[in-house]
Amino acid sequence: MSTVLGISIKNLSPKGMLAMICRSFRTWFTGLLVLTSFGSWNASYAGNPVGSGNTITADPLVSRPPAKYGAPTKVQLFQNLEFNNFNPQTFSYTPPDFTPPAQPNSPRPWAKVILVCDINVTAGIQYDRTARMTIGNTVVYFGTTAEPNPNLGPSWHIERDLTEYTNLLLSAQPGEINIGNLVNGTYTGVIYASAYLLFYPYTQGSGEQAPVVADLIYPLPGTGDGGYTLQSTTSTLSLTFTVPRQVQSIPTTVARAYLDVFAQSQYQDEFWYSNVPDSLAQELNQYGGTSFREVEVAIDGQVAGFAPVYPWIYTGGIDPYLWAPIPGVQTLNFVPYRIDLSPFAVPLSDGNPHTISLNVYNASNYFVASANLFVYLNYNSSSLAGGVTVTGDYQPPLDIQENIRQVNGYPNGTIATLSTRHLTVEGYVVVSPTEKLVTTVEQDASFTNDQRFAVSTTKYEQDIVQLTRLTTKSTYQDINTAPGKKSSTLLSVKDLSYPLTADIVQTFNSDGSGQQKTIIDQEYLIDEQGDWLPELGLPTKIASYASHLSNVVKAVDTLLFNSSFQITGNQGQASSQAYSFDGTAPGQHYLHTIKAADSKVTYDHEEGSAP
Repeated sequence: MSTVLGISIKNLSPKGMLAMICRSFRTWFTGLLVLTSFGSWNASYAGNPVGSGNTITADPLVSRPPAKYGAPTKVQLFQNLEFNNFNPQTFSYTPPDFTPPAQPNSPRPWAKVILVCDINVTAGIQYDRTARMTIGNTVVYFGTTAEPNPNLGPSWHIERDLTEYTNLLLSAQPGEINIGNLVNGTYTGVIYASAYLLFYPYTQGSGEQAPVVADLIYPLPGTGDGGYTLQSTTSTLSLTFTVPRQVQSIPTTVARAYLDVFAQSQYQDEFWYSNVPDSLAQELNQYGGTSFREVEVAIDGQVAGFAPVYPWIYTGGIDPYLWAPIPGVQTLNFVPYRIDLSPFAVPLSDGNPHTISLNVYNASNYFVASANLFVYLNYNSSSLAGGVTVTGDYQPPLDIQENIRQVNGYPNGTIATLSTRHLTVEGYVVVSPTEKLVTTVEQDASFTNDQRFAVSTTKYEQDIVQLTRLTTKSTYQDINTAPGKKSSTLLSVKDLSYPLTADIVQTFNSDGSGQQKTIIDQEYLIDEQGDWLPELGLPTKIASYASHLSNVVKAVDTLLFNSSFQITGNQGQASSQAYSFDGTAPGQHYLHTIKAADSKVTYDHEEGSAP
């Protein structure tokens, strides 16, 4: 992901030194000079987490069904695969024994399916690496790896709920895991990974509710690698697919459709939130394209929805000491953003080929994108009367205020980037002359990014305050005008917020040595309320609910470097993560808090039950 700077600093002027360091902060000191300094960590990781330097997160494990429903069946996918080059590793998936469902719409054989993956890197020197896993060319895991040091080979545990993928897992499938890794005389950390699936049985008549799972899954790009590079705004990931009009001779139409989107920033886009307008890129020695990025989705060329890009920071990002032992939010296990495409149910049901596509607005160089389209079907249904309308902002309007001026020959000032956007997608199905089903998805987004530059002969400071907010309101209406009939409305509202604060200050001594102090506050917040959950597939009323999820990572560290720009140490490292979830219907509470100092865990407290 990060790259080694190919720049000599020995003969640079102070102004040139500042510019070079400014650009180096885009590779966040994960070049050779920094990596050779990690020998000072000397962390232990056995036994109790407190006192350990091993990678740790506060993220909860996937909740298990009650034990009374039976023990799970374990299916090993692969064990101790070695990654020392850029060749993906393949594996074969074979489902456990099960009784096939009697009908396409019969309950599936499993109450829950969980992917469990354990990864470790040997002690040594290595970059953070991107990791993707596919089953049947469908992405089931996307994340990055932790960086080792000469005295510690970190290990970590990952879980994902794959219950929605059940129909894919009913048959044998090819699998692939891609963790591209360079191993040579300099970069010595070798990555190993093992993974298995846990299948929890479902028994009809047990009182347990059968899980609602997607009937069809269409992966983008639909390759074993599971990823596609988007080099610019015009780069597009697309797939042409056809939803069958019948499944095992039963007529079907689309009930709901969702697109789960991963958009991972790399290279010049890795730290897109610190990018500047093209007109200021050279002056500030930063990458261009502005600080705004967004995923845009279209169906048959028609705007269908958009997704915010989460500002993930990898374990080599900004300053590797920041993320040892607590990585940033979701760094090891990305959470996709789900776009509700259900208003397009009628056109997608006509049995003709359709094309779904996505691109990243303002992508410069570059994003890796993956997506899965989940389709839920109505059985014994053939109604194709209806349509879809889209209103609002087809493109995200940008307002950029530049206030950069030269002070004693150095650029100083602020850049403010603002975008607000509204999009309404409404689809309807005519069931009869007196009944119409209407699905409406409204997206209201706001984005602000404020950057402040303070530069002189002895200091280079870039402070970033960013906030991404998105409210999605999903409404399902059964409008019935027949005598004696009543219309009904189901409502779900999700408020999402991605606050990010990054303060980076580099100061220099008269001999050319110096320090970089970095303070990071990274958050992932979601509030939900309503009386139905669109993610469950079919529109079914539930008890009114409200929930709040919060995942917050804070980190601070000061790097010390000599006049040759070699890292000589660090000081004041401290970090924390607090993951919490509170919900009603039924009441639920979970809180896990961890803290670290000097790259070792100092506090670990967990309470409540995992969501």
